[in-house]
Amino acid sequence: MARKLSTFAIAYDFDGTLAPENMQEYDFVPAIGMKSERFWQEVRELTKKHDADNILTYMMHMLDKAQAAEVPVRKENFVDFGRSVSLFEGVNGWFDRINAYGKKQGLKVYHYIISSGIREMMRVRPL
Repeated sequence: MARKLSTFAIAYDFDGTLAPENMQEYDFVPAIGMKSERFWQEVRELTKKHDADNILTYMMHMLDKAQAAEVPVRKENFVDFGRSVSLFEGVNGWFDRINAYGKKQGLKVYHYIISSGIREMMRVRPL
């Protein structure tokens, strides 16, 4: 009889953990006519000015800037923006490798990405 595998979970951030840059910086920020440094500086200023949450502020700022630049922000647009997001070397294949290693150790590994990013940008390619 095969032994039952124990459950093991790994949680990852996306930006800076799986991808070297913030996902918005690849194609979205240039599409709205901005440089990344300026975009994030404006987010910091708005966050401070309104004593607001940084994540909610950057999302609002994305929508405001997209509207001003007439850049559509539908689901399919975020999928397109995500196509240029690069991953750290070794991420491709990581999940299969760690799953196989876990199985040898008697573990069923579950992977979770916890991010304030845009899901459609992360789901373009299988991880």
